[in-house]
Amino acid sequence: MVYSDSQDWRLAGGVIELRTHRGWVKIHYRSHRQLYKYLYGGWRLSSKLKVRLNGRRVLLYLTFKRDFEVSYNPNNVIAVDVNENNVTLALFRDGKLSDAYRVETNLGKIVIAYSERRKRITKGKSTRDRGVKRALRRLRGG
Repeated sequence: MVYSDSQDWRLAGGVIELRTHRGWVKIHYRSHRQLYKYLYGGWRLSSKLKVRLNGRRVLLYLTFKRDFEVSYNPNNVIAVDVNENNVTLALFRDGKLSDAYRVETNLGKIVIAYSERRKRITKGKSTRDRGVKRALRRLRGG
């Protein structure tokens, strides 16, 4: 559940209050050093709050914002190249190639294999057929 408007929730004194159809609900949270670092370190709370129920626990995801001053140098560039099977990153400092990184993903083989299996399952059959539905569900892992 996402509260995207700050009028529907508030944070004060160790309690997060949420507006529900039954009124305001208080949720006490455990204090954490990182939370205090963001609350009192120049960061601002955004208006979005994400709430997730995990069994008997309630997980609250707070989003913080901060404005930064960034110095711009047009000679410092990061170039990213995304392909089917790899991602390449090149870092230029003062107009000269400083570092280059390449990460092999092999996603192309996975995508092609999935596509071929799906074609083989549905060849000459309707996707509304019970056996085809079951096979496609197994293929996607669901």
